[in-house]
Amino acid sequence: MPDDELIGRTIARYTILEKLGEGGMGTVYRARDARLDRLVAFKILRAEKMHDADRRKRFIQEARTASSLNHPNIIAIYDIDSADGVSYIAMEYVAGVTLDQVIARSLRLIDAVKYAIQIADALVAAHAADIIHRDIKPSNVIVSQRGLVKLLDFGLAKLVERRAESILETRTIDVAPMTIEGTIVGTVAYMSPEQAEGLPIDHRSDVFSFGAMLYEMASGRRAFRGATSLSTLSAVLSLDPPPLVDTAEPIPPELERIIARCLRKDRERRIQHMDDVKIALEELLDDLKSSSSVSRSGIAQRTLSSDDVAQQPPASGAAVRNRRIAWRMLAPWSILLVGAVAWIVWALTRTETARLAPVLTRLSADAGLSAYPALSPDGSLLAFASDRGGQGSLDIWVQQTRQGQPLRLTTDAADEYEPTFSSDGTTIAFRSDRDGGGIYTVPALGGTLRLIAKGGHRPRFSPDGKWIAYWSGGMGSAFVSGSTNIWVIGTNGGEPRRIASEFAAARHPVWLRDGRLLFIGRLNADVDWWITSLEGGAPTRTGVMQILRNRGLRPPPGDYTINPTDVTLDGRAMLFSAVLGDSANIWQIELSARGEAAGPPQQLTFGTSVEAQPVAARRASPAVAFSSLAVNVDVWSEPVDAAQGTTTGPPERLTDSLSFEGYADVSRDGRQLSHVAARPGGWDVRLRHLDAGGETTLASGTSPLLQTRMSPDGSHVVYWERDENERAVYVADTTGGATQKLCGDCGPPTDITPGGSLVLLDSAGPPEAILLANVSSKKITPVIVPPSSPESFLYSARFSPDLKWIAFHAAIGSSTTRRIFIVPYRGERAAATSGGITEKDWIPVTDGTMMDRDPYWSPDGNALYFVSERDGFRCIWVQRIDPATRQPLGLPSAVSHFHTARLSLSTVDPRSSAVSLSLTPTRMFFSLGELTGNIWLATEQTRK
Repeated sequence: MPDDELIGRTIARYTILEKLGEGGMGTVYRARDARLDRLVAFKILRAEKMHDADRRKRFIQEARTASSLNHPNIIAIYDIDSADGVSYIAMEYVAGVTLDQVIARSLRLIDAVKYAIQIADALVAAHAADIIHRDIKPSNVIVSQRGLVKLLDFGLAKLVERRAESILETRTIDVAPMTIEGTIVGTVAYMSPEQAEGLPIDHRSDVFSFGAMLYEMASGRRAFRGATSLSTLSAVLSLDPPPLVDTAEPIPPELERIIARCLRKDRERRIQHMDDVKIALEELLDDLKSSSSVSRSGIAQRTLSSDDVAQQPPASGAAVRNRRIAWRMLAPWSILLVGAVAWIVWALTRTETARLAPVLTRLSADAGLSAYPALSPDGSLLAFASDRGGQGSLDIWVQQTRQGQPLRLTTDAADEYEPTFSSDGTTIAFRSDRDGGGIYTVPALGGTLRLIAKGGHRPRFSPDGKWIAYWSGGMGSAFVSGSTNIWVIGTNGGEPRRIASEFAAARHPVWLRDGRLLFIGRLNADVDWWITSLEGGAPTRTGVMQILRNRGLRPPPGDYTINPTDVTLDGRAMLFSAVLGDSANIWQIELSARGEAAGPPQQLTFGTSVEAQPVAARRASPAVAFSSLAVNVDVWSEPVDAAQGTTTGPPERLTDSLSFEGYADVSRDGRQLSHVAARPGGWDVRLRHLDAGGETTLASGTSPLLQTRMSPDGSHVVYWERDENERAVYVADTTGGATQKLCGDCGPPTDITPGGSLVLLDSAGPPEAILLANVSSKKITPVIVPPSSPESFLYSARFSPDLKWIAFHAAIGSSTTRRIFIVPYRGERAAATSGGITEKDWIPVTDGTMMDRDPYWSPDGNALYFVSERDGFRCIWVQRIDPATRQPLGLPSAVSHFHTARLSLSTVDPRSSAVSLSLTPTRMFFSLGELTGNIWLATEQTRK
């Protein structure tokens, strides 16, 4: 459809106002979102490419990639959909011009550095999320009227680069740099050498492209130029850009060095990380500002009027070079001067009081699990959850922080945990798993329990004592795939009121001293810590999540996100637990008066265990209580009658390591078990000999090795290696044969046939089909294809024992449920000719109202075992199947429950696949997490 026919037309809820230009794979328009009454940039796939499947996939990939990033210098994605035959992306509209337009009309050096820092910061965020942009160039950068820079067009971004298999044709280059669409993608003038050669790329390719763009920003001309695309590529591969001379402003030597190090052909000698580039540019900007300040003060030169400027002759090349020499001579002395001044200021202004390491006091010493601490406002009492009572479940206990025996407040068989004190210290609210779960209160020194709200988690009293905030919804992955909500209810009960209802998911509310609530929220795909008022109004984004990602912090074990837990005594910083390296510790990050992040995160504890759940006293000297936990994930087995779906004994630990051991799979005769084991500095795939004893290591690596699958006859093990550059599947011969690579850039394996000839794979990207891979030919064929709905994802396929059926689970149109299906399997040839089994041949096994996942066939093929959260916990269930029709018989029944925090399937990993359920006729195998720990108190120590 011509552009002029689109103007004024409404697509979905967007009214097209004007064309803005061509952008990547689509045409961009300014449009108005009728629902939210805001301007958006509306990008549609160009009409001539509507029927090109590969271009459509890249178009969708652009939106998915960009929408996963949350950064002030990256264009925000609001919506992605299709309507009236048009695929579109609605994104943030920025009033401004592209960077190439800014460069064309000259760009001050100091502004160029400011813009480059913002672009570098955006790339730091993308690389932290394992995303490579692959098409960094000035036309993919928007500069707003206020000087804010936005990086856009992630249409070429991929987690892994494929190897080139074709040769570029020669094309004449026009004025604008050209993007070649094909196996090698990117814009020729800004490609890295490895990208130009079609080699696998990583984040260092973006470093090179950034250097080429920075050269152009500083000089006004491209670093690599040629008459044709091939001659330009030749320059990228073999030539250095011309020296930065005869520029409008003298180029500081440090900027020359940054550019040169970014543009090194050998990526091993190139600057390795964008955060290093960003830091170098920030230091350069400080020097430029200092130089500018000196200039304006009249010390270096007089102030020129506009007439003076007009009369100045243009600088000759020699004059520019002389200035550059003078800069080199001056720079070292400037650095020494700045350093000396900084030392003097520090020496004159530092206080006599120096901070020391905190004093650590152990508050509990139990053999099992004591966790979830809460401090009374004056710091004199500690409430916590513990299984010290001997019944296997957690109860609420309270004790004095200085001395005394714990007093037990609850005695239910269900876990009770997450206590918190009221503002006057007389009442404790907590979460109980009894009767479906809810929020209860009890007097701080014992008394009658009272139900306040059904279904809530992690209650918190408001500072004025009038309200209790809590959240509801699924645990673990429900935050990223489902819905969790924040509620506020009166301390005496009543009707709860939902807070921050505009968020797709919100949880972990923390009261600030002024009565506002801070929480972690997901607004579409945008995850951050936010602040809201009980009176409503637009929530305030803190920007914390991006800072934590830039620091390299990861969520603690058992969760998808880094969650706020409490506010410090002075009310200025938030406490949280996060992983850096191999340990989880307590951190804090300061917030400004407006509620925005006001500095980098600060590490408060340095232990080697999992330090989590920090809370602060309210009206006492600075003190933080926290849990020091050990999470021990091992492979367990449980005796079962697999044909009847009943257990015949208690679970038994099969492996016993302080590191992760999981993703297990057993051979049909029960003699061998494959599993993954994490070790210091790497990962192993191991073969455990259940009949003879001992283990054999099949594979080792420094990158995570995951998702082992054992062939029924025990002859082969297939596993998944996930490193920085590739997601590869390998097949190992357990009888002593060679290990071979099956595929790169592919999803995890889910099953393997006897003899190791065929492997089922999850898809590595859209469309989310179940794939069948031939180990000999390496041919990969879709065997089950999803419905046309864009929200359809298929996972965890397993062959039936007779290889005539495949069971799998799917998410279709819902982010909060999963459903198990069975389909007939007619062989590899039938899958290749049919294009995959479609939804009309799917047999539903569960009703789709619950989170039912990861099916595994009983040895006789007449039942499906699976992992489900249908009772509020992650447990193992079974569904009987009609032998002839494969229709379900009756309702699912529970096989083995795991309802305590001490032993839990959820502790293994937020993703259910790590449980890796498998069976023989008499035993069931799975990964189980054991959580133990105690509570410590950190108090501040000072000296005069």
